[in-house]
Amino acid sequence: MDLVMLNKIRISYQTKLSKTGKIVLANIFITLFIIFLGRISFILIQDTTDVVFPLYLPAGFTFLFLFKKSKFHLIGIWIGTFIEALVNMKTMIGNINFSLIIVVALIASGNSLQPFIISTSFEKKWIREDFLIHPSSLIKFLLVAILSCLSAGIIGSSALIFGSYLPVDAFFSSVFSWWLSDLAAILIISPIFLTKSYPNSIDWHNYRKVGELIVFLGLSIVFQLIILVGVGISIDFNHFEYLILPLIIWAVFRFSPQIAVNHMVLVSLSMIYGILNGDAPFSSNDIDQAVLLSQFYLFIIAFTNLLLMALVAERFQITLQLKDYTENLEVKVQDTVKRMKVLSGFLPMCASCKKIRNDDGTWDNLEQFIDQHSQAKLTHSYCPDCSKKILDELD
Repeated sequence: MDLVMLNKIRISYQTKLSKTGKIVLANIFITLFIIFLGRISFILIQDTTDVVFPLYLPAGFTFLFLFKKSKFHLIGIWIGTFIEALVNMKTMIGNINFSLIIVVALIASGNSLQPFIISTSFEKKWIREDFLIHPSSLIKFLLVAILSCLSAGIIGSSALIFGSYLPVDAFFSSVFSWWLSDLAAILIISPIFLTKSYPNSIDWHNYRKVGELIVFLGLSIVFQLIILVGVGISIDFNHFEYLILPLIIWAVFRFSPQIAVNHMVLVSLSMIYGILNGDAPFSSNDIDQAVLLSQFYLFIIAFTNLLLMALVAERFQITLQLKDYTENLEVKVQDTVKRMKVLSGFLPMCASCKKIRNDDGTWDNLEQFIDQHSQAKLTHSYCPDCSKKILDELD
């Protein structure tokens, strides 16, 4: 008995060590990945003094790191955010002090709170895991994302003011920009991975559909080059950036969710490339205005794409359910008609013996005919008159 208990304890201990090892490795990967993404965002922002990078890339992945996974991954998110924020701040101010460490710790806490709030809403079943194809759950996800990103922006901006790294009068603009940067990153990046398991509705043997997809991609690339990037055109297209929306709607209604999401990412990358080169819409000498307008633009196209995608997917599911119900109903009706036997019309009956003539000319007694031509089952008894007659005969 003691050996059995010791064996169980050993197995349990090994299992815990195995799970702990996986969590540690996952946190190391998350930490390094967030540092890498944070450095990319910072380098792109600091590349020149007259352009801005509108997305905080780590925000788009931290939610995915916790989606249907262990909350222990928050450790890697916090450490990664802390290190990349500390390195970036050191690059800007030139030294590290205790006040800076406190500020960076608060920023990391705010950025870690953001994915924690979103993942908790899924854990509590308030939002469906397949929220991208259900409009009501998508709206809930958006509300939770808005609140979580707003909390990160408020905590981070407050920390910068606390450390005297941000003027007090810039608090609201900092919160708004922080909020849009994180929110747009979540709406653009996370659907790429969450739609991988969705069925692809493109029939690659349907040459008409494939041809339409090629035409669509060609038009989309041309529009992006002209309007978002400004390649090879001397005309000012700075007021036509929303002409890309019809192509987004086209992708959602005609193609699969994966194609719609990837197209949205392609449009976003084109917009960001144009911003970095100073040729895209919203590029201006006012950096604060440029970043806010570009962030808001990315948020609008991302939200429009996801909402339409959810509506179309829900309609498609309802259509399939209605089709299945109709087919099942037809089968049930046909089966019922086959099993249903109804007596109607004139029945030729013998006036003497009460037999009934069938369609083939044969005569059946009443009980046999009813049994063959209806669902009724006959049982036998005596009526009051016959009962009295029989009793009188017996007496």
